[in-house]
Amino acid sequence: MTKPSLTEPSQIWPKFLTTTKFQWGGCPQILIGGTLGKLVSWKYLLYNVSKPHKPFDKQSKQRCTRFAPHSQRRRQFKDKPPRYQTFFLHSFIAGMDTTSSIVEWAMALLLQKPEKMVKAQDELEEVLGNNKKVQESDISKSHYLQAIVKETFRLHPPAPFLVPRKAVTDVEICGFIVPKNAQLLINVWAMGRDLSIWPSPNLFMPERLLENGIEFKGQDFELIPFGAGRRICPGLPLANRMVHLMLASLVHNFAWKLPDEMKPEDLDLGEMFGLTLHKAEPLRAIPIISL
Repeated sequence: MTKPSLTEPSQIWPKFLTTTKFQWGGCPQILIGGTLGKLVSWKYLLYNVSKPHKPFDKQSKQRCTRFAPHSQRRRQFKDKPPRYQTFFLHSFIAGMDTTSSIVEWAMALLLQKPEKMVKAQDELEEVLGNNKKVQESDISKSHYLQAIVKETFRLHPPAPFLVPRKAVTDVEICGFIVPKNAQLLINVWAMGRDLSIWPSPNLFMPERLLENGIEFKGQDFELIPFGAGRRICPGLPLANRMVHLMLASLVHNFAWKLPDEMKPEDLDLGEMFGLTLHKAEPLRAIPIISL
């Protein structure tokens, strides 16, 4: 039996984390955990999200209820997937690689700095008490956890160049002429390490985000891992919830140690260049169940 490759964290983490488990059978489903821990089926999304925006006629209903993976109806229309199903599929899948990447980076940074891991665990212990299940409402009370996520986005943005932009007309920006139809890439990785904005930019210091109040939702241009303006990533709200819930669940429910008596300072934080910023060496860590 072939073992799954640890060089592909986007495949391993969704299987490991119960908070982002996909069940594939021709009909994707997602479990998110906490207050979001309800089974979200395509049928629910279609009839409860799409319906208020556009009435379904008889033909639309017939086309949009093809969810059973082995149904005759699905086989009849296998070459013509409804646009709603395609839209939701793209919405969820597009965020899996980037979400798993940022959680892996956050865990690696915390394992390299055990004192910050302990600080995050202490905060979650205070917020949650004996409750092992992290709720969405707990995240707003976990300020240090939020700072950890922000600092991770600063150091290791999952999409280091965002997505290309194109100038629709000639425009001058900060004294530079950008000609019409020029394609632009925004290097948010470099912005997060700009010494004029971030003191000691290469150090993992979540405390700095507790002090300056910077958010990554597109209003503070020092930190825009999701972009900004009208072209901001539409997956930001979902990613924001999932990353915090996943990381909080891992930090709160387990104690962690590195394998083979590895020292924290020996943990490799090298990056692998690509559209999504992964660790060059996949993270290996041993979870110990907290009693």
